Amino acid sequence: MVNFYKVVSYLRLLHETDKLPLIITDIYRIFVGKRIIEVVVFMKEGLNMEKSELNWPSEFQSALKGKCPRCRTGDMFEGPLLSLSSKKMKRVCPCCDLKFEKEPGYFYVAMYVSYVFVVAQLVTACVGTYILTKNLDSPWLYLIVAVGVTIILAPFNYRYSRIVLLYWMTPQFKFKPEWYKRCMERLG
Repeated sequence: MVNFYKVVSYLRLLHETDKLPLIITDIYRIFVGKRIIEVVVFMKEGLNMEKSELNWPSEFQSALKGKCPRCRTGDMFEGPLLSLSSKKMKRVCPCCDLKFEKEPGYFYVAMYVSYVFVVAQLVTACVGTYILTKNLDSPWLYLIVAVGVTIILAPFNYRYSRIVLLYWMTPQFKFKPEWYKRCMERLG
């Protein structure tokens, strides 16, 4: 992905050295969460060169925040992501109206993703327990650690298994820049 600010800096440098006659016509600032996206519109010989498409939220950040995979602005879950109070997933994206469960039973596949998460967490917890205690004699210690880790991380596994399924295992739910623009216009 091209860094927008490097492109703008390079174009301004070319403009200052008279190698590229540019006229900066507009600078728009769009607030997205805590970030400010700056869109600079240049004119060169009557052609508009808008560079806003270089500033989409990253796929990893959007998945980490639990945003919709198509527009990356709407929330997928009712409450905060790491909350124990509300585990309910929204049926459709509030911004782009994407139906998250594309067919009945679609989220059964998320159980397999959750299984992979649990196995990785249990292996990590048991190895960590061995490193800290150096105790191989007590199976009860490992059983208590394994059950505790499984219960404590259950909300994480539930939500992020669905997020991983929607973002990286479902090709129909890819990011669409036009939906991001529509949602930003709706919100802004």
